Amino acid sequence: MKSVFTLPTLLVCLGILYTPALGANIKWSLVSDEDVCSLFPNGAQLRKPGSCQETIVCQDGKSTEGTSCTGTQGFKLDGGKCASVTDSYCSHGCTKNSPTWIGATRNCIDWYQCDGSKQVSSGTCPTKQVFNPTLEKCQYPDADFVCDKVYDICDITPTNTKIWDEDNCHKYFECSTKQALELKSCPTGLYYDKRSGQCIAKAQVECYKHPIPEGVCGNAKLAIRDRFVRDQATCNGYFYCQDKGSGIPDTNPTWGSCTKSYFFDEDLQACRPRTEVACTEDRCVGRPSGFELAPIEGCQHYLNCVNGYTLGEPIKCEDDKYFDAATEECVATKKSYPICS
Repeated sequence: MKSVFTLPTLLVCLGILYTPALGANIKWSLVSDEDVCSLFPNGAQLRKPGSCQETIVCQDGKSTEGTSCTGTQGFKLDGGKCASVTDSYCSHGCTKNSPTWIGATRNCIDWYQCDGSKQVSSGTCPTKQVFNPTLEKCQYPDADFVCDKVYDICDITPTNTKIWDEDNCHKYFECSTKQALELKSCPTGLYYDKRSGQCIAKAQVECYKHPIPEGVCGNAKLAIRDRFVRDQATCNGYFYCQDKGSGIPDTNPTWGSCTKSYFFDEDLQACRPRTEVACTEDRCVGRPSGFELAPIEGCQHYLNCVNGYTLGEPIKCEDDKYFDAATEECVATKKSYPICS
């Protein structure tokens, strides 16, 4: 009997991966353990969090030292260069009702001396000290006062620099000239790659949360209830549509996937051997390397799999040989599989 994973088994294996959602305004703590560059592509130059003049350059999800603007200039987000800046993140914060001494809005170590809305002087607290706005002085952090400053991601991000949306494989953010966060989408069939900053083939992007296709669980006239459906992105992935009642489609179905050796068969509601399931998505999914049988009549073609996606066009066996899916070699003995017979 051929191996399959049937519906009850799939239900047991379903799991949900959770990542904190990014809201309309992405807030980031100055004391976060996670590097803000985890959201940016290689080469992105940002304001250094907490600074208006210093920059960082993102590489492989980590911050590296950038450059510093001189004099009164700051790093201008509209254009990504040193210039005069007037946005609120870089302003001194003195107002007509300000006390004499105030802390910077962007970090916990800079301070300003105010005369109403006029800045009289400015400075930075000694090493390891922070500015306490209540006491209007620098002090060492203690249990009663710690740095809790946060900033909007657009406070440090130049215009049109892409930001990874970790909740959507095919989407990303950009900051407008007004420092407003805008959601963008890749063209149909492509996913966003957070390191290159480009929209590329779906199979080349490691995605743990595939987008839910519109109407994947039916509609008000005919809801798909208590069934698994293709995820329309991979050969081994599926969504489970819960039974919400007659005419009530599941709008947030749970995603899951078959193991390495299997593809999802929607008709049989089961995970079946790859050679038995026809699939128009990239058949190299789940295959770090090696060769995969191509769904071409005659069973003489195969795919070259590299890092989980197909590299190049299907390859035909030489000397009129057949592709053996078990050994991943071309052989003289005729081979026949359901997807290529």
